[in-house]
Amino acid sequence: MEWLKASRLCVKHLEPFVLVTILKTHGSTPREAGVKMVITAQKSYGTIGGGNFEFSCIEQARSAIQKKDSSLFLKEAELGASYGQCCGGRLQVLFEPFLFPMKKLFLFGNGFVARELVKILRGLPVQIFWVDFREKDFPKKNRLAANIHIILEENYSAKAEEIEQQDLVLVMTHRHDLDLEVLKTVLSRVLPDFIGVIGSEKKRANFVQKLHKQGIPAEKTNQMVCPIGSKTQHKSPKAIAITVAAQLLSKF
Repeated sequence: MEWLKASRLCVKHLEPFVLVTILKTHGSTPREAGVKMVITAQKSYGTIGGGNFEFSCIEQARSAIQKKDSSLFLKEAELGASYGQCCGGRLQVLFEPFLFPMKKLFLFGNGFVARELVKILRGLPVQIFWVDFREKDFPKKNRLAANIHIILEENYSAKAEEIEQQDLVLVMTHRHDLDLEVLKTVLSRVLPDFIGVIGSEKKRANFVQKLHKQGIPAEKTNQMVCPIGSKTQHKSPKAIAITVAAQLLSKF
């Protein structure tokens, strides 16, 4: 069953989808009661009969995904002139959204710690938007989990302006001035649910001083986590990434 395989894959990769099922039919219809199809934001699997009626169901399902509406709903229709179909039968269809509400993590920088962190977070209930302009340092896209999205961008501030209050932010670029630029852009607009920057206590003190001079209030800089992760004798990128991941897990 194509719909069953597709739904299992969606669940595995935490990809939102809508399960559409024909509940009842009366008269002549292309498919019988019990037939199902799976609809995601980009694809559909299986069919409830094709034609304009199915197309309208796909549109409604994708609208629910886009609006993050997890409510079940019914659709009843007669397959006549209004759909450009001549079957003449009637059917009732159930829409069941499975949306997997997830946090967004904006990760700036693709250095050693960032690459190890992404390996740990793959497949977990968080959408990761991984921002850097150094394309060669990113893993190949076919090796990435479905919840990881590479953003090739030189202007980090442009992406930072998309961050909202409920989002998570990790700043670990290859330059301190870029780290500071991202922090200023974010904190001048919102205070995210989590905002952390890789570095030392000395780096934190330096950044806080500079951010205050640029008009960022203490109530925001006080929430900035630096250093990120927990103290450990192990200094390898993987060890640091593990402690950062542990710090983030409570936010998912």
